[in-house]
Amino acid sequence: MKTLTVALPGRSYDILIERGLLAQAGEHCRRVLPRASRLFVVTDSNVGPLYLDRVRAGLEGAGFRVTAHTVPAGEGAKCAGRLSELWEAMMAAGLFCLVRRLCGSRSSSARIARLVKA
Repeated sequence: MKTLTVALPGRSYDILIERGLLAQAGEHCRRVLPRASRLFVVTDSNVGPLYLDRVRAGLEGAGFRVTAHTVPAGEGAKCAGRLSELWEAMMAAGLFCLVRRLCGSRSSSARIARLVKA
């Protein structure tokens, strides 16, 4: 397996490169998320049809309950409305506590939830 490290100001991350790695996605996620039971996967309309089934199978094989959400491909899909759509999908999947943790206090997440539903 080859590892490519992307170094950014203040943080870095690794990209793993190996044939068949998608099938191992669950094992890799389980190592870094040992207590997680659910995962929310975001893909786009180009990538999802090609790889989502393999990624989902690997994640479910590692014991995760997976919810996937597909957004349109392209830069035009990267907008506040799409983010709102993703929050809504996360809440529908029962992941509101995650949205709350990412967004701060309960009162701020309630405001976000009202904005998302508006």
